[in-house]
Amino acid sequence: MAVVVENDWGWFLNQKVAIEKYCETVSDGDAERSYSCKEELFAITQPHITAHHGGSLTQPHITAHPGESLTQPHITAHHGGSLTQPHIPAHHGGSLTQPHIPAHHGGNLTQPHITAHHGGSLTQPHITAHHGGNLTQPHITAHHGGSLTQPHIPAHHGGNLTQPHITAHHGGSLTQPHITAHHGGSLTQPHITSHPGESLTQPHITAHHGGNLTQPHISAHQGGSLTQPHITAHPGESHADHVQTGLEAVAMGTNASANGYQDRKSRKRKRKRTSDLNTGEAAAMEYHIQIRTKLVQAHTAILLTGRASGLFQDIPSDVGPVGKPFQDWGPGNCLADLCDLARITGDEKPLYISQGTPLEESRDIFNRLVLIDSNQPIIKCLLGSRYLLPPRSSFLMSDITRMEPLLQGGLKYHLIVMDPPWENKSVKRGRKYESLSPWQLFQLPIPSLAAPGCLVVTWVTNRQQHMRFVRERLYPHWSVEPVAEWHWLKVTRTGEPVFPMDSPHKKPYETIILGRFQDQSDGHTETSSSPLSDVPRHKVICSVPCAIHSRKPTLDEVLQKYLPPSPICLELFARCLQPRWTSWGNEVIKFQHLDFFNENRPECLQ
Repeated sequence: MAVVVENDWGWFLNQKVAIEKYCETVSDGDAERSYSCKEELFAITQPHITAHHGGSLTQPHITAHPGESLTQPHITAHHGGSLTQPHIPAHHGGSLTQPHIPAHHGGNLTQPHITAHHGGSLTQPHITAHHGGNLTQPHITAHHGGSLTQPHIPAHHGGNLTQPHITAHHGGSLTQPHITAHHGGSLTQPHITSHPGESLTQPHITAHHGGNLTQPHISAHQGGSLTQPHITAHPGESHADHVQTGLEAVAMGTNASANGYQDRKSRKRKRKRTSDLNTGEAAAMEYHIQIRTKLVQAHTAILLTGRASGLFQDIPSDVGPVGKPFQDWGPGNCLADLCDLARITGDEKPLYISQGTPLEESRDIFNRLVLIDSNQPIIKCLLGSRYLLPPRSSFLMSDITRMEPLLQGGLKYHLIVMDPPWENKSVKRGRKYESLSPWQLFQLPIPSLAAPGCLVVTWVTNRQQHMRFVRERLYPHWSVEPVAEWHWLKVTRTGEPVFPMDSPHKKPYETIILGRFQDQSDGHTETSSSPLSDVPRHKVICSVPCAIHSRKPTLDEVLQKYLPPSPICLELFARCLQPRWTSWGNEVIKFQHLDFFNENRPECLQ
């Protein structure tokens, strides 16, 4: 079963089980074998080290060594707990991504030390003092070519940061160090230094809403470089000794001057932001506050049930995460390009693939509906590679301009699930896939594919403009009435969220908007007799996410109670297949490649 835990608040899905259940008996020539997903695809862990209620952790040491990866180590001091000198280094090519070290509600963090050595990399280290927590002398250093990107050290709601020290030594690089005091937080003598030959780009030190900045010290020594230091005190804040020079320019051999800095600062004051958050960020924060309670309630209920049933694992704190980004294999990266090249070919009649389909016939699979004519999974060579094809599945591999074969098939679907490639900066930077503008989605022929009362399910990023577009523009254009808004909460193997629930950088959940198609042909809007009206307005789906970027959990067993018996289902923008489903996309068979599966041979043959 894919649905392992279900209660009044939501579901926990075991995606690994959901995929493997159709791989138990696979026809491969004259032999029958079984396959399972590669373990590392769903083995997401998060090293979590915590001192609770007066407990003490002395010098916790978390290290990433050559070629190793540590994803989001989370070290926390709660309610009077104490953490002394946590040390998190990345050595010789090791990687540390977003180490998160907060002190909560009176917890104490003394001298957290985060270092990148000899080419190691630290991305966005986040050190926070919350609600009266105390951070003393956080030390973040890049040595000998190490790299530190956007270290973020804020003091929130009365938290205290004393002498944060950020240094780049001997060729190390610090990009945009950000040190902030919010809502009454305090920053005392922040010290940011660039030593011989080092570079500090845009150090940013800010006191907001009653925060306090005392004697910020920024220096460039003997050939070091400081680019655009930014120090701001907002309404009601204090910038002590600013007139007497809280900024010290000691750039040897440069023409830096305090007067030049003041001139630049004066010009920038006209463009100064009047709010901590821009419009989009404020809307996202408001939305997060609205749904947070529901997410926490669902997670708590599922966590208790899952732990009682032995579903979640207890992983020792010294075990590093095994959920690393899965390396893409060669053929999978070119499917979209091949699909684009095949755009000029004419539409073909449907292709039926069975165990005995000749090899030459299975090569021409673009822009035509391909149907798997088998009651069990089969392995077939397509485009020169071997793919595991689920039973009675079908697919169309084309771009958005060549969807006619779906329409020519004449099927009307009871469920349509889609995960559009939304535009966002991360996708553009990483070039992971080609995105579509929201307006291109209007081209999707949903009214021609949907049966009366069809349940339309759309995955949406956490950007509010995308959510509003789906609810207010896209669904009405398709004659789809929004009926529910669910959330997918991503957790580790231990059951904890993959990111802190209130992480300012990335949330551990995504949104799913459900709607019901209203057939307006012949002037009426009657729907089917299926129990679509019983779809709950809010549910939470919990699962361990796949390590592959943007891969979503299958929803067939979660949604089956809201569909008629033996429903006809369609997935758009798919990158894998499901038994008895039709799938469309320009990489629709990508994750059916055998590289993503392990062959389970009988013990006598091993």
